[in-house]
Amino acid sequence: MKIAVSGIKKETITTSNKKFAKFIKFLKNFGSLALIKEELTYEKLTKANLLIISGPRQYYKQKDIEAIQKYLEEGGSVYIALGEGGNEKNNTNLNDLIESYGISFSSDSVIRTSYSKYLHPKECYIEEGQFHADFSRTIKTTGKRKKIMTNDDLLDQVNDDTDEDKIKVVYPYGCSLKLKSSKISTVFNSGIISYPLKRPLMAAVSSMSKKGRLLVVGSEGFTEDEYFEKEDNKKIIESAIKWLLKLSMVQLEKASKDVELQNYTFTPNIVSIAENIKSCLEETKDPPKNFNDMFDTTMFSVDNHLVPEALNLYSELNVKHETLGIIPPQFETPLPPLQLAVFDPIIKDFDNPSLELYDLDEQFASEKIKLAQITNKCTDGDVEYYIKDSSDILGITAKIEKKGDPKAILNYIFNELANYKKLNP
Repeated sequence: MKIAVSGIKKETITTSNKKFAKFIKFLKNFGSLALIKEELTYEKLTKANLLIISGPRQYYKQKDIEAIQKYLEEGGSVYIALGEGGNEKNNTNLNDLIESYGISFSSDSVIRTSYSKYLHPKECYIEEGQFHADFSRTIKTTGKRKKIMTNDDLLDQVNDDTDEDKIKVVYPYGCSLKLKSSKISTVFNSGIISYPLKRPLMAAVSSMSKKGRLLVVGSEGFTEDEYFEKEDNKKIIESAIKWLLKLSMVQLEKASKDVELQNYTFTPNIVSIAENIKSCLEETKDPPKNFNDMFDTTMFSVDNHLVPEALNLYSELNVKHETLGIIPPQFETPLPPLQLAVFDPIIKDFDNPSLELYDLDEQFASEKIKLAQITNKCTDGDVEYYIKDSSDILGITAKIEKKGDPKAILNYIFNELANYKKLNP
């Protein structure tokens, strides 16, 4: 047996990816592995019994899709997995490959609606999911040992399935699948606790020629080291790989009646809806036959029917009927009158500089100490800088005409020495 792993479109599962080390080691139990790094051609695929594509992050070319479809029709097997968000979030076009077989990835994320065992809701723990009948029997018998029955066990035996008989799955960061027809086989669904409710998470189908086999799962993290050996994930993958390699008699490609699927229903975002303004709910009345009755002209109108009543108010209130005059307004001054300032403004003096701004050693050091400090600091290449700073310390700079000229400084010093020697031979 030879298993090929696609690595041409930045797939997450490669032979060198440490996150899937356990799964890669598990695959080696069925045969040798080969990583396809460059072009994906039909000639390369014919050498393998199984092709694994998981989590691509780039678009496949049309010739790549045609090569995989031809490989399927000629009797090859393909395992395809993708993560949450489907094609859009993962920036790929796997749906173009699997839509011809009636399967596609949804642009959603499967979550658990109530906490159980795993902290993150997207680490969906499924214990009430429905499984394909033949697939379920295969998983339950895998690794199950026969128990010697005693008389007490016979008395306590019940017909109901115990909690250990249930198949449990952790479905991390995955999406649901869309099936074009109910005839397509669903391996297991999301159950009644997860959202979306009772949607297919793993599907199996035969090629159009009935020779090849295709298995699609909506979670690439299903086989990560962190989740591979959790719950019954490993048993499910083991049975699925055996079916793909045609090592088991399970007819997984035939749809099982034990798996119920529901239509995709959307849950409204109650928080955003509550912020929208809504009108009051009222019971509606049947409209009248004459639509003019729906207009009330007495509420808002423009006419002169109130003018007589307004004129009669003058006599009733004993007010002269004359034109109203303008009353001059009287303004009160809220602020006192302004007074000239006869005193000088008080200007705040600047604060004395802080002692931290002074280098006390530098301020109080003697000329000898300053010269010693600058001598230790300078090297042979700092002769000019040494002469200038020494001149500043000794007060020579102020006595010469060319400020900052080392030659002028040395000339002044030599003249002073010569004059000193003349006086003291």
